[in-house]
Amino acid sequence: MKKIASGLYFLGYLVDRMLHAFRPAAAPRPVISIGNLTAGGTGKTTLTCEVVEDLRKSGLRSVIIIRGYRARRSGNYQVFPDDDPVLCGDEAVLLALRTGTGVYAGVNRVKSIRKTRRNCPDCYVLDDGFQYYRLKRDLDILLLDAMQPSEDYHLLPSGLLREPFSALSRAGMVVISRSGEADKSWVAFLKSMVRTVRPDIPIFEAKTVVREWLDLNWKPVAPPLEVIACCGVGNPGSFRTLLERNGLVVTDFRIFPDHHDFTVSDLIGMLNTGKMVAVTEKDAVKLRRIVPDEQLPEVVFPRVGMELDRSFFDTVRDVAGMSLGGGM
Repeated sequence: MKKIASGLYFLGYLVDRMLHAFRPAAAPRPVISIGNLTAGGTGKTTLTCEVVEDLRKSGLRSVIIIRGYRARRSGNYQVFPDDDPVLCGDEAVLLALRTGTGVYAGVNRVKSIRKTRRNCPDCYVLDDGFQYYRLKRDLDILLLDAMQPSEDYHLLPSGLLREPFSALSRAGMVVISRSGEADKSWVAFLKSMVRTVRPDIPIFEAKTVVREWLDLNWKPVAPPLEVIACCGVGNPGSFRTLLERNGLVVTDFRIFPDHHDFTVSDLIGMLNTGKMVAVTEKDAVKLRRIVPDEQLPEVVFPRVGMELDRSFFDTVRDVAGMSLGGGM
């Protein structure tokens, strides 16, 4: 049955491409897309933060364009750090809070770009944009998660692929995330699979690192030693692995659905235990609104970054610095 369902999914994918890939819109400034082939988390948000920060250091101002998945607000809108993540989308609020740059959300990302015309940036960073065919991109960065098993590389619902693996031929660069946590032979195999599709494509390995620990007051704290952990992300196993690889003892680990809208009842049995509660940064933007003020220091999260070869950022900067003009 799953093979039949995957076949039907592939037909739907072909129809979607034919409908939306015809005459994509051109933005007035370079567009850098950060996306993936699979459903679930591969590190797109983390890489988006790294790219935006590096562009800022180079003197280039970027604006992030994001769908705003699971946001209750409709239309196209700018997202600010103190916005409600349930209303505007948890990832959108996280990006606004962490990067300090303009973030625009909405299903129609072409309309979001039009909203920036009065204060046009040097470039646009399109979060989760690999399958957004309506907009021309100047650079497609594709992430592959080194921690995903081989069975994930089948079309939905048999696996986690949104489109065939051969679709990576559209990418300009491939980043293998969490490569430092994976078996080296599997990383080498992933690279060989990429090379069968695009022999000349640049491939970069990205190592996940913890930059610092913060509490729900967004104040730096010392790394905890023993924690109760919970998360509502696409790849919960990677969060537990991150904690344990950084020396934390996880005494309890609770998993919620991706983009979960936390309530106070979800936290029963976790607060007031004498142990710190470790969450992801994406979950923290929601939890800070429901955890009582006096208990905000009890909940902590690791601010995660990615380490890549300098040449990756140089390439992104060169594309972002192009002056194209025109469009829209």
